[in-house]
Amino acid sequence: MAPGIPLAQMMVDLRRLCGERRTGMVFITTDNNHLAQLSLEQGEIVYLFFNKQHGIGALQDLRLVKGGHLRFTLGAIPAFRSVLPTTAEILDFLQDRGDPSAPNLDPSGTAAPVAKSGLTEREKVILQEELTEFIGPMAAIVCQENLASAPDLNAALDGLSRNLPDPAQATRFVSNVKRRLKG
Repeated sequence: MAPGIPLAQMMVDLRRLCGERRTGMVFITTDNNHLAQLSLEQGEIVYLFFNKQHGIGALQDLRLVKGGHLRFTLGAIPAFRSVLPTTAEILDFLQDRGDPSAPNLDPSGTAAPVAKSGLTEREKVILQEELTEFIGPMAAIVCQENLASAPDLNAALDGLSRNLPDPAQATRFVSNVKRRLKG
């Protein structure tokens, strides 16, 4: 998949969604194949999950992202809430770091080699269907970006479960996939 847009541009898009007082889910898939989830309620950021962290910890890690892809899904949001600064403070915090003139910290300037997936088509379908139960249509993008290079089922389960905001959901996801594959 082609590299995404810089974090600064994603924050412009997020700021626009907030200004329009939207309610729904924002999914940011980073260039490093990590998923951030933000819940917007009438333009306010009420929940943030990234890199196995919620709230402030997730915000700190999200600030380190260089680029990726942002998707917005209009509609109902989960009941999860995070203790966060105001939406304006969050956007300013992320926008400052996302300045496209900031130096690229990757000294190599080269892309990592692409590994071949060791998964069967059946495994890929089941993984995507089960992940869809937890994160909705964003599962297709997350799976596309993660499964192509997963060497085996355990690596795929580990990588995909990291995109779920709740450890109980991750456990259920893994359990559901294994149950379906046995049947």
